Amino acid sequence: MRQIRPSAEEETQAFLASPLRAALERSGDLIPSGIAGPAAHSCISPGELWLEHPRIHPISYPWEWTTAQWRAAAELTLRVASQAISAGWTLKDATPLNILFAGPRPILVDVLSFERRDPRSKVWLAYGQFVRTFLLPLVAAKYLSWPLQATLFARDGYEPGEVYRALPFWRRFTPDLLDVVTLATLFEHRGATQSSSKKPPSTTDPELAAHILEKRIARLGKQIRRRPGRWTAANGAIRTIRQPLSAGRRGSETAVREARARNLPAGARPGYRRQYGNLLPDGGRIWCRRRRAPTATPQP
Repeated sequence: MRQIRPSAEEETQAFLASPLRAALERSGDLIPSGIAGPAAHSCISPGELWLEHPRIHPISYPWEWTTAQWRAAAELTLRVASQAISAGWTLKDATPLNILFAGPRPILVDVLSFERRDPRSKVWLAYGQFVRTFLLPLVAAKYLSWPLQATLFARDGYEPGEVYRALPFWRRFTPDLLDVVTLATLFEHRGATQSSSKKPPSTTDPELAAHILEKRIARLGKQIRRRPGRWTAANGAIRTIRQPLSAGRRGSETAVREARARNLPAGARPGYRRQYGNLLPDGGRIWCRRRRAPTATPQP
């Protein structure tokens, strides 16, 4: 159950009555919602608005997900955001923390993430949050071997500058990283040196604004769906090394910081620079290394 603040009651009621909400619930992309009354729950006072949702069990957190789950949650967020734009709404929050898994299927559970969209606006306000929390962790896992589990200590994701500084110079100009890492970092520094005066928002044709938003979301979808890095179980042999993790949260945070500084997964030895690690439930790690293809012996 969730109580709605009085200031958000009108917009929440409008969304609950919208065709978008009905369509998302039918497709299973949004958790079903019902209005709870004081007759069924003694904790509700007359005049209050409470929403009631079905229970999802067990609850999993983003830092517990596999890479496939991470991508599925990101694709769900973009799919819902695209549908919202077409229906005159916008998704104002785009974080993995708003996604739960019912079995293998991701479900958006934050009904209050929707608000009415300005039809002339060509800006998706949750774009930056989506890049920080969904896209950049995948980029860091692929190019820097930072495990997705390290996002436990970065709840708001990674900043582009953080990934930019950790990348080798030549890697910063890779097409996959040019816009979301390199250009984002350079423009951020440029914006910090310019005047803070804001220009009035430009008026855009509503049809053009929706088209721009759809294209922007479609591009994010392509970046999310790009194939994972080469050091995966499908590309080579898997061997397991069980190493105890640092005791306590402080020790784990120190290990992650040291690993980032050296572009290594937490707990990795220098000799395993070209490997990646995944946390195991018992505190060990799985290390995956690509096995070289055997060379053919020349026939005499």
